[in-house]
Amino acid sequence: MSYLVCDFETRSEAEITEVGLHNYVLHKSTKALMLAWRVVNDLADKAALIDVWEPRLVPMPDELTTALYNPDIPII
Repeated sequence: MSYLVCDFETRSEAEITEVGLHNYVLHKSTKALMLAWRVVNDLADKAALIDVWEPRLVPMPDELTTALYNPDIPII
């Protein structure tokens, strides 16, 4: 089984520990700066290369789009 492992880096005027995740995400000042991601077959795989997508600079990579829309690939 493959897994899509993701980590967003964001910025916001909202403080997530004060407003909670839902309100943080919906806050008008919250911006996604980049997404570090990789598709792995084993969650213990520490050697897989990590890709970084910066939405303000380039379109989403095809491999990331494919993994996001694949119902058989859990997102972590």
